[in-house]
Amino acid sequence: MNVNIGIGVGVAALVVTFVISLLVLLGFKHAAPSLGLLDRPGGNSAHREPTVVGAGFATAIAMTASVYVWGYFGTNGLLNIDTLAWIGMVLSLVGLADDRWQLSSALRLLIYLAASVVSVLCMVPGSTWIAIALLALAMTWLINLYNFMDGLDGFAVTQALSTVAGLGFLAGFGPWQAYWVLGLCALLAVALLPVLFFNWPPARVFMGDAGAVFVGFWLAVIGVLSATVDPRLAAAWAVFMMPFLFDATLTLVIRLFQGYPPHIGHRDHIYQRLADSTGSAVTVDVGLLVMHGFWLFPLACLAVFGSYSPLFAVIFSTIPSAVLLAYTRRAA
Repeated sequence: MNVNIGIGVGVAALVVTFVISLLVLLGFKHAAPSLGLLDRPGGNSAHREPTVVGAGFATAIAMTASVYVWGYFGTNGLLNIDTLAWIGMVLSLVGLADDRWQLSSALRLLIYLAASVVSVLCMVPGSTWIAIALLALAMTWLINLYNFMDGLDGFAVTQALSTVAGLGFLAGFGPWQAYWVLGLCALLAVALLPVLFFNWPPARVFMGDAGAVFVGFWLAVIGVLSATVDPRLAAAWAVFMMPFLFDATLTLVIRLFQGYPPHIGHRDHIYQRLADSTGSAVTVDVGLLVMHGFWLFPLACLAVFGSYSPLFAVIFSTIPSAVLLAYTRRAA
């Protein structure tokens, strides 16, 4: 009976999260133009019409409310989840301000770093300062890179949903039954679904920094929490995140070697080059889904259930991105 009640409460929480996200998104979409939250086409833009930006704020409100309530009633495994919820909300507000007023990159980076340090202290208290510093830097980079990779209709939302769907399945049905990780994955998924509907090509709204920074933060949190469960689950997280980790990191390194400043906008990412060459955002989004379903998910399962080191799965997960990098650079 208790199990049935728990399942019922969980389903109800997901439904409420979805409804909150949808209602806030509809209201935001209506109010955004009068608030100056429109992304007008520029030199690096893939769209031709002014489009509502910052719609990911709806995801932030829904996710934050649900996680905070969840933390209030207890989670049996999560440390300071209510603090993490508010950190994510603050980051989304900073992103929304950037969507509206174009904050300096140095200020945003400082805020991301401070938020990451506090988050790591919440999740892994008692760690050495070296471990805290490395984890905080990794979280800061993930927040940044997710923002970098949100430049194509539906692409960043598709990546996030694919990651939390696969990782949530392995967290809940793997050998550890890490239901708190599954719960976070499920909440983030349903909070993102309304945005996916409006952001799917051709996009009627953009997540903006308000959404991309928030989603990047929670994916980083889920990654750290996965590592506290078992290294194999952390390896599965890395496998699912590899398309973004590889593209953002390698593109930055290549541009630095070419002498370009890291904070200048561009269209050199693998996904941008693919979109330009195919002329279709849908093709790139569907290709990402295929990569997850037929390559990354099986590798993540091997990382969790296989007898070999999960590091092999992480290494093999780079192959599609490496091939695409070579193809797009050669084609250019």
